[in-house]
Amino acid sequence: PAIVPLYGLFCGDAPEELNLAMKLLRGQTMQERLEMTRNIYEVKKNALAMEEAAFEERLRVFYRILKVIEYAHSRGVIHCDLKPQNLMLGDYDELYVMDWGIAYFYDPEKPGDPADRPPVGTPAYLAPELRRDALPSPRTDIFSLGVILFELVTLRPAIPGDSTEEILF
Repeated sequence: PAIVPLYGLFCGDAPEELNLAMKLLRGQTMQERLEMTRNIYEVKKNALAMEEAAFEERLRVFYRILKVIEYAHSRGVIHCDLKPQNLMLGDYDELYVMDWGIAYFYDPEKPGDPADRPPVGTPAYLAPELRRDALPSPRTDIFSLGVILFELVTLRPAIPGDSTEEILF
């Protein structure tokens, strides 16, 4: 239930254009929620009691994200671009893992050809092996989940940097 339903796939006006009809989601991305939380703590420096409840809620949401990715991996699907911007928290406690556009189908019995490697994800969440042109595996998503967990716990980026070069370094 945490994967956005796809209702239809249609050809666009141009031959290479593809349109997807998907469920309309309402809510905030995890990134938006983290930014809001950071702003609250900037204004209210001694909001410790409020933080305990918010921290526990972030961990509960993270656990639900883990279950979604566990399911995807059980089906041989690697997301390849997990980041707070791709996690939607609905107004009624729904959770969606979005943007499966560069997902990779993984079969441990048949290693893929590195030439078939999908585009890489977002630099700050990118597993080190993908920086060396390796194929995605479940470890790819696990690394990204660790980076997200760091942000949920500390409310700051795990891998800071203002440019792609700084982040990759």
